[in-house]
Amino acid sequence: MSFPARAHAPARPRALIDRIIDPRYRRNFLVFLGDYYLFITAISFAAPSTVLPSLVRALTPSTPLIGLVETIRTGVWLVPQMFVAWFLAGRVVRRRHVIAPVLVGRIAFLCLVPVVLFLPGVKGTLALSLFFLCLAIFYAGDGSGTLAWLELFSATVPAEGRARLVGIVQTLSGITGIGAGAFVAWTLGSGRIAFPGNFAVLLAAAGFFMILEVVVLSFLKPPADAKVHPSPARSFSARLASILRTDPQFRLFVLVRLLAGAGSMAAPFYMVFALDVLGLGSGSIGVFTAAQVIGGILSAPLMARMGERRGTRAVIRLSTVLVLCVPLAGLGVFALHPLIGGVAALSLYAVLFVLLGSAGNGSTAGFMNYLLEFSPAQERPAYVGMANTLNGLVFVAPLLGGWIVAASSYPMLFAVTAAISLAAVFGARKLKEPRVPDALFRLPPPAFSSVPGGPAGSRRSGACTRRGTRP
Repeated sequence: MSFPARAHAPARPRALIDRIIDPRYRRNFLVFLGDYYLFITAISFAAPSTVLPSLVRALTPSTPLIGLVETIRTGVWLVPQMFVAWFLAGRVVRRRHVIAPVLVGRIAFLCLVPVVLFLPGVKGTLALSLFFLCLAIFYAGDGSGTLAWLELFSATVPAEGRARLVGIVQTLSGITGIGAGAFVAWTLGSGRIAFPGNFAVLLAAAGFFMILEVVVLSFLKPPADAKVHPSPARSFSARLASILRTDPQFRLFVLVRLLAGAGSMAAPFYMVFALDVLGLGSGSIGVFTAAQVIGGILSAPLMARMGERRGTRAVIRLSTVLVLCVPLAGLGVFALHPLIGGVAALSLYAVLFVLLGSAGNGSTAGFMNYLLEFSPAQERPAYVGMANTLNGLVFVAPLLGGWIVAASSYPMLFAVTAAISLAAVFGARKLKEPRVPDALFRLPPPAFSSVPGGPAGSRRSGACTRRGTRP
């Protein structure tokens, strides 16, 4: 007896993750996705533009000390990266180069909880000093691990995957951030938890997600085929000087990034302005945290799409325009607030934080990916380390912002910030796109074989760069 031939089962549709990233890069893609998502979620509970300045304001009325929050975030995070770049020069970057410094920083962040919880009632000055010390160690550890993180990120995830990962993370973490903003609003505005316990709860929640982040990062699998030759410190220093001397586009990139980063001059004072000038209650901290997250949600798909289709230069140009819009919005609210009040003032000022979140996402996606694509693969630690260290010069901006507020007014601070941001807009127009036209992702993701059990033996990864090879 003969049986009819069994019809072939239809090919299984590609899974969603297959449409996003080549399976060869899937593991590290998911690790970086989880790591990045958990970090942004953690920061939603201790936002440096809303929660942390409000905490410092509760400990001291000094505006320069409030600005010190942003100074530590930028300066301590960026400046050590030059020394990390020298350390990594000629070395094979491994997982430990990321996890060791990051873990130290996360432990220091968790130490903020007892500092905030137990010391303000005894000695406010001691609590403030220990707070800034733990915060500095946290950002120093995070900044020291960032260079190795970026090197592994660029080496193990192709360019199109990087753009998509940033967009996915910013969207998913934005949705989570709305819930975090609601939790912040309840914790600080409901009165159920008294100061300083309310801020300690938020810092503990942020620390919990940061520890989870380190656990996820431990599953990272660095490339096994990397081969480098150690280079002495003298040749590394000479190469840094050569890059600055011979690469005008790199100098322009650094200048534009500095000008855009100077927008942080007013960043820690937008929340203080809402509390002291607009007269909004502490519950508005959570509202504005959620508004900043919503700005990230709205901008993430646009930035990711623009990065794939038009290149990272377009993302930088858009982000500098958004950076300019933030202080202009502050000036507008200051002019209108005598005419409005209550819910109207809260709603109008929330637009500023929506713009702030959009500008932050654009700057992260634009400048980070531009630098990774622009720098030669063999010299990426030197390029990234030097660019980040030079960008650390913006650490003086928030301190200057605090001095302007103390000596003049908030409108003067917003006006100076807008003038510097306008210069960044014009500078961004002169940047060149690092990718050749064929490397801008106008093609669909690479096709997979219909044979069960895996992808086709020969397919393009889609990881085109200006040099035609995977970084």
